[in-house]
Amino acid sequence: MRHKLFVWFAAVFAWLCLSDAPVFAQPSENVALQLKWLHSFQFAGYYAAIEQGYYAEAGLNVAIRERIPGVNNIEQVLKGEAQYGVADTALLLDRLKGKPLILLASIFQHNPLVYITLKQSGIVSPYELIGKRVMSDPIDDAPLVAMLYETGITPDKFTRLDNSFNAHDLIDGKTDAVSAYITDQVDYFKQQGVEINIIDPRNYGVDFLGDNLFTTEKELREHPERVRLFRLASLRGWEYALSHPEAMIRLILAKYNPAKRLSAEHLRFEARETAKMILPQAIPVGSTDIKRFERMVQTYQRLGLTTGTGKALDGFIYGQASSGDLQLSAEEKAWLAAHPSIRVGIDRDFAPYEWVDARGEYVGLAADYLALLGQRLRVSFDIVKDKSWAEMLAMAQRGEIDMIACVVKTPEREKYLIFTEPYASTPTVILDDGRSGFIGTLQRLAGKRVAVERGYFIEELLLRDYPDISRVSAHDVHDALRLVSIGSADAYIGDAASANYAVKQGGLLNLRLSGQTEYQSRHSMAATRANPELAGILAKALAAMPRAEMDDIQNRWMSLQAVAGVSLETVAKYIAGVAVLLLLVGYWNFRLRREIVERKVIEHELLLRSRELECAKVAAEQASVVKSRFLANMSHEIRTPMNAIIGFSELGRGVTAENEAQSYFQHIYTAANNLLSIINDILDFSKVEAGEMRLEATPFVLSDVVDGAVGLMKAKAGEKGLSLTATIAEAARGRFLGDALRINQILINLLSNAVKFTVQGCVEVRVERQDKEEISDYAWLRFSVSDTGIGIQAGDGDKLFQPFSQADASITRKYGGTGLGLTICRQLIQLMGGDIRVESTPGSGSCFIFTVQLGLPGDIPPAQPAAPATQAQSLRGRTVLLVDDNPVNLLVAEKLLKNLALEVRTAGNGLEALAALNEGGYDLVLMDVQMPEMDGMEATRRIRGDQRWRDLPVIAMTAHALPDEVTACLAQGMNDHIAKPIRADGLRQMLYKWLGGEPSV
Repeated sequence: MRHKLFVWFAAVFAWLCLSDAPVFAQPSENVALQLKWLHSFQFAGYYAAIEQGYYAEAGLNVAIRERIPGVNNIEQVLKGEAQYGVADTALLLDRLKGKPLILLASIFQHNPLVYITLKQSGIVSPYELIGKRVMSDPIDDAPLVAMLYETGITPDKFTRLDNSFNAHDLIDGKTDAVSAYITDQVDYFKQQGVEINIIDPRNYGVDFLGDNLFTTEKELREHPERVRLFRLASLRGWEYALSHPEAMIRLILAKYNPAKRLSAEHLRFEARETAKMILPQAIPVGSTDIKRFERMVQTYQRLGLTTGTGKALDGFIYGQASSGDLQLSAEEKAWLAAHPSIRVGIDRDFAPYEWVDARGEYVGLAADYLALLGQRLRVSFDIVKDKSWAEMLAMAQRGEIDMIACVVKTPEREKYLIFTEPYASTPTVILDDGRSGFIGTLQRLAGKRVAVERGYFIEELLLRDYPDISRVSAHDVHDALRLVSIGSADAYIGDAASANYAVKQGGLLNLRLSGQTEYQSRHSMAATRANPELAGILAKALAAMPRAEMDDIQNRWMSLQAVAGVSLETVAKYIAGVAVLLLLVGYWNFRLRREIVERKVIEHELLLRSRELECAKVAAEQASVVKSRFLANMSHEIRTPMNAIIGFSELGRGVTAENEAQSYFQHIYTAANNLLSIINDILDFSKVEAGEMRLEATPFVLSDVVDGAVGLMKAKAGEKGLSLTATIAEAARGRFLGDALRINQILINLLSNAVKFTVQGCVEVRVERQDKEEISDYAWLRFSVSDTGIGIQAGDGDKLFQPFSQADASITRKYGGTGLGLTICRQLIQLMGGDIRVESTPGSGSCFIFTVQLGLPGDIPPAQPAAPATQAQSLRGRTVLLVDDNPVNLLVAEKLLKNLALEVRTAGNGLEALAALNEGGYDLVLMDVQMPEMDGMEATRRIRGDQRWRDLPVIAMTAHALPDEVTACLAQGMNDHIAKPIRADGLRQMLYKWLGGEPSV
């Protein structure tokens, strides 16, 4: 008997150890997915999730149901006939009607629904549908209806027929137009040899989302984990299906083609067109942008298709928090309305919680929390990135920021901050280099040197609780750990996650964990005491944040996952003998299976996140390319007519003596130059953004630059009766090494603003040298431009340096401007190693103060400019070939050149230029770039390929003025570049630069 019992237990034990289906495994849950149409590649991702076992791994047994034509598939899910469904934008309309629907993922980023008409019908747009018969399905024709309304085609202007779902009705003339999927039925007509027209809503400004995976509020409320796992498994299925179209085609033909109506060729067509709707290379599969839904709601409202509001979107998108359940007080709502932008203090070097990366972006755990709060509260956060942690705390004490994103509560900080509940918590640990053995507790550090970050909470707590520990103050965690690594400190005390990140990043392999303290790093958000309403808002928003969102953030940045365990002691207490063994093995097997599933889920989540980041990078790069192309085209198209306006107005001033005519020409010239300055501001801003702004380093006399800028602005100041003066300290009057042109640009911008915003009084420039001359290899110069103008309101100063911003909208309306000038000034100043700030009192004036670092030229002799008479003489008799396809531009440039005593011959394109050069006798070529027949680039390449002209100066004279366009010109062999519109002085200097010696024979 004993032997049989032993054998029985042994068999059970072996089965438990080896079985793939442990008795303790969670049984599969049966759920149904209701499709919106018949089986096709349109639903390939869900088939893949079944066949690849993704649903099974999630503990789900999924039944996929075809739609019965004419039956509302959304209602089937709402009635509980299925737990999940696929629907297009009808889902949004039902949500706006108050139906309890939850969007899980947007699979199709474009809606494939179109109208199809016969080629011979002549119906090629919505406008030809007037008076015609139009067949569609009212359940899912929202984008088509929106297109008709957008084009003024109301329902009374055509006859709507219910869709028979028989494509032959169009061929047989039973309808004039039929709704169809561009991914499906288009191929059917092609196979039948029927030529068709396609009327696509996207061509008329209606670009709705297509297939959406959805569930109900009831399902999410009662089975939140099932919803999460179903969604992730479905997205994994789509990833597989889109990567393996041929495998999916074989699968659909074998298992999802009961009526044998699908062919391999048709499925290949579907696969290609479906990928175009999903855009997996550009957008992570399943991505949902709430802004697109908001625009769809606005479209429906504008067209009178719904009375619902955007509030219906609250809680509609899975994983995106809503604002409806925050229950903000009237005071809190008023505070938010008055503060659309909230100024936030951060620790710029506290990974993984928060830091500023190499691109200057604010990232990390706290940054993700802020991003979610920003979406939910409909506010933006102005992140202060350029201060140390200690400086940030001081700013909070002075009320210069509204809140801090990631901070640990201490008694001292509670005096000026109001804290939320912690949203992240990690131990505070001890690290050392191992030479002193295991430390264990803080008591053993008495009398030791301990590195701590300056301003961090642990510094305050150690001072209070362990005054006998000698604290070594460090700038940041990297500095603190370095001190321990090189032996300048005995140990480090700080946040475990931050220290772990810094040790790995810094490669400090000699450091180890040597103990844990009684303290916890409990990270909260905190509002300053001056903003109690904000404290309440933050607390409510964090408390209402879905647990899934918080877990996603924690897992993304902390790489920690809490796994609940089962105490073996508890098991042993109640189970004895063989039962202990059976339960232990069963539990282990069960946990192993669950952990494998969870690991795969997490791996997939990480993969999705990685792809999202990669797609975001691609999208940003594409946006940058589009922006650059737009700026290039805009610059070229505006500069070309501007060349004629400025050129002729400049010539006109020189040929007429009549005062009134002179005045007209002057006004034209001034207005044109104002427009040109706006264009140049935008191009300069583009250079800075692209990192292509380069500074010169040439010797110059600073007083000449300052006097030149002041002299240029004196006339404008005089017109308003203002006094404009410059005071230059003696030490600043010497020669320096730097970019005089950019310093002049900064001064002119600041002086122009000062004169513009000052009605009476004065404008003053002061320049001082701040370094010690006897020991410096460089000089620090301090400039100030002060005025007695309108001044700036407190709090508006920082806006001035933001792109496209001014103090308020009324400034733009009254005084004009792009709002880029000061942004460019700040960027230029920072490139010179300095900074800029403003001090202002409303009604009393402003003072802009900036510093720059300049080199000292040493023994470089000052440049001796050529005498004007000598320069003018060097141009006389020279022959220039002027190449431009625009007759007006040719006329302007030819006249300007002849005014300089030059011989001028012209050509209308590159081919004519080459023919003219063959005749010989040219000293220089002024070459346009964009021309018919042969452009300037190709012409220059041919010029450089001919030995006769290899040294002939070729100057690009073009409206293409962006940095990469200038570089492209030089790369083709052009010697220099002068941008249109051409000015007489600029053209003269360019010719002086390249023409010297005797004229050609």
